[in-house]
Amino acid sequence: DQIAAVEAACRARFNSVPRPAWIQTSTGGSMLRFASNIIFSNGEKDPWRTGAPQSNQLGPDVVLMEIPDAAHHEDLRFTVREDPPSVAVAKRKELAYIKRWLGLDARTAGHVDDAGDIVI
Repeated sequence: DQIAAVEAACRARFNSVPRPAWIQTSTGGSMLRFASNIIFSNGEKDPWRTGAPQSNQLGPDVVLMEIPDAAHHEDLRFTVREDPPSVAVAKRKELAYIKRWLGLDARTAGHVDDAGDIVI
């Protein structure tokens, strides 16, 4: 169990344990099934992903995305050549969700270029 491993490591190193349910508590917990237009993106290398909401707790317009080879909020940073391809894909997906939620047509509201940058 990943949460148990994180708890054991924190206890050994910091003499403290994390609160695995804190993310759910601070973001509305089970009420997320009634939320909409939220993207929870979690990099595979992100230690915070352990506490991310689970897909069975989310409403139909709340997206849970795990990004392979990505670090904490790497998808929110400016695009650089060293970005893993998975980050560019995640940026395109996130942009598509946001455009859909805003009712924007991808052909007229801008797009993501080959480097993953948003072009408006």
